[in-house]
Amino acid sequence: MEQAYDKPLPKPRGSRLVDLIVRFALHPKRLGYRILGRAGITCFLAGLVTPSEIDRRCFENPGSFDVRFLSEAEIQAVAGRQGNLFVPEFAQRALAKGDRCHGVLDSGELVSFTWYSAGATELVDGLIADFHPDYVYGYKSFTHPGYRGRRLHALSLAHALRRFASEGLKGVLGFVEAENYSSVRSGLRAGGSILGRVWIISLGSRTWLLHTAGCRRAGLRLSRP
Repeated sequence: MEQAYDKPLPKPRGSRLVDLIVRFALHPKRLGYRILGRAGITCFLAGLVTPSEIDRRCFENPGSFDVRFLSEAEIQAVAGRQGNLFVPEFAQRALAKGDRCHGVLDSGELVSFTWYSAGATELVDGLIADFHPDYVYGYKSFTHPGYRGRRLHALSLAHALRRFASEGLKGVLGFVEAENYSSVRSGLRAGGSILGRVWIISLGSRTWLLHTAGCRRAGLRLSRP
């Protein structure tokens, strides 16, 4: 039986005004994020998970799933057979830049996965995530609806982190929209932490990206080419 994880969200840092804004923005049902969105303001949370901080329970695999990095041939086969997961064009671009896909397989079928990159990676809407070379960047995570609630993302993350540590890397970085409350809680329950935030302010044709100190210390930033 799965255990309940009740690790609370960390208290946001910064001024009281920023704290108040973030507390509203972290919950998608609250009016705060809607107001910010209508005003042209978006918030991304920057997260970090390290091998030493990952919750040991994430390694538990009661379903005896196959948990590993996929080969290039397997990725191409999935793209051709399960195009709803990722299309062949995406897979080709990701492989060409050296990205890797770590997944959970059940009887040979890919049911949960995350892509990892060692270089600058597009996030959404033309935003590029860049970061320090001591880390990898996790993106495009997915778990099949029929397997959700079984902590397969955490299982995959734990095993991927073990491999990255053996390669001398310090951890996995990532961005998530502040309104994606379920993903934020999932990362924190696995042992992750919130490094900082990026505020994207759009006004007409102009856009400003404001990074908090935690992002700058990790060399993690968003930009537009």
